[in-house]
Amino acid sequence: QFRDTGKIFQFEGIVVGEPDKRLDNTKLKVRLLPYSEYVLITIGSYQEYFYGDKLKLKGKLQTPKEFEDFNYKNYLRKDKILSVMYEPKIEVIGKSDLLEEVGLPRFYANILEIKEKLRISIYRSLASPQAELLAAMVLGDQSRLSQELKNNFSRTGITHIVAISGMNITIMAEILIFFFGLTLRLGWNRAFYLVLFITVFYVVMIGAPASAVRAGIMAGVLLLAQKTGRLYFAGRALLIAAAIMLIFNPLLLFYDVGFQLSFLAVLGIIYLFPIFDFHLSHFLKNKGSRWFRQILALTLSAQIFTLPILVYNFGSVSLISPLVNVLVVPLLPVILIFGFLGILAGLFGQFLGMMFSFPVFGILSYILEVSRVFGNFAFRFNGRTPRSHRGNAGPTPARSTR
Repeated sequence: QFRDTGKIFQFEGIVVGEPDKRLDNTKLKVRLLPYSEYVLITIGSYQEYFYGDKLKLKGKLQTPKEFEDFNYKNYLRKDKILSVMYEPKIEVIGKSDLLEEVGLPRFYANILEIKEKLRISIYRSLASPQAELLAAMVLGDQSRLSQELKNNFSRTGITHIVAISGMNITIMAEILIFFFGLTLRLGWNRAFYLVLFITVFYVVMIGAPASAVRAGIMAGVLLLAQKTGRLYFAGRALLIAAAIMLIFNPLLLFYDVGFQLSFLAVLGIIYLFPIFDFHLSHFLKNKGSRWFRQILALTLSAQIFTLPILVYNFGSVSLISPLVNVLVVPLLPVILIFGFLGILAGLFGQFLGMMFSFPVFGILSYILEVSRVFGNFAFRFNGRTPRSHRGNAGPTPARSTR
């Protein structure tokens, strides 16, 4: 009854999620008290608030606007957000002691503190824009990525590397299994539980985007299958992941583009990758070209299945994506390994962080240059006029692609 009246009301609320800091503004998800309703608040980027802050808000409560061909109201509704406020007057009452009472975990504040320390380590170990790129790739923090860089990644079809896609989670899990199981020789049982815990912790820390949750569930199913000595079927694991996620939030199926892209990409890989790999093997026969063949088959498989969603939501799709992915994707494991090593070393001092981050600096520079060069070529299939809301509508589905 308070929405769209044009009147200024005063509410109290709790910040219930990690603040979404961007170059031009910051967005806060706030639970209003005592109404148990969620509202998305847009404030200036210079203002700083934290998870668990109890706020006194004074402003106009509005229904989210709908844009051409895009139901922004339903997009926010999937996150249980029914209202928005722009530039309200805010007074911090204090840290809330009601987190548990409103169903919010207090330990999440500790997780966000760890994430902030890791973010600081990145920015003191690497220069810009390499630091911004690594922060996006390992922490899901795209707040400092320039619009030019985002455009280049979109034009070349490699946005998935900064969206914490399933590929990132899978690579991380495989690295951890190798490290704990073979290098440290902890034994399979200990390695299983340790990798599972780290995977869950990591997914929660980066904000649990749909692609990461899907990958985390599938990784858990894979680890469980290996532990129990059972066969792993990717199709069944994907179905289990979809069922679990939709039970908790059915609206993901209709209003979360990241969810749609993530599942369609994996479906394409499951069913088309063997076909493409088989036919490409007739042309690329030598062992040295195997990695090239497999990444090309992987990219084509995912892109064919996601093509309708990409064209419908973003108006076009990159035609040079397969080539650019072949040039970039093989380097992801190296980036993740040395990236995490550099971040952890940076916690103990800037010099250590810079020393361990040196290898990844060159690789990140290479990726930036590849995206810049190929981003200048407009090899795109335009299926429709891109939506008019892009760039100013608040949180967009593009942030959680594949």
